[in-house]
Amino acid sequence: MQGNFSYYNSTKLYFGDESLNFLKDELKNYGSVVLLNYGSGSVKRNGIYDQVVAILKEAGKPVSAGDVTKALNADRKEIDKIFAELKKEGAIVSPVRCKWEPAK
Repeated sequence: MQGNFSYYNSTKLYFGDESLNFLKDELKNYGSVVLLNYGSGSVKRNGIYDQVVAILKEAGKPVSAGDVTKALNADRKEIDKIFAELKKEGAIVSPVRCKWEPAK
């Protein structure tokens, strides 16, 4: 054991086939950036990743180039080029470092 420490993890979990229905309302309780943490790929194979990303977009939460790369299974350099072009055109803005959302 590494000496004295304190750990607090306040976590709310939803279970069941309709658990994603609660995500949109839950997002209202948090800031503008969401960390999507997942394992080696089953979340993509079963379609949950795409559903969550769609809900985040609908809720107005910014996404990273990495999020888009993973969602599309695309080449990161190509996504970075696309993001650079969209930024140049003023189509996207970055409310926080490395996260992007449509310009308003």
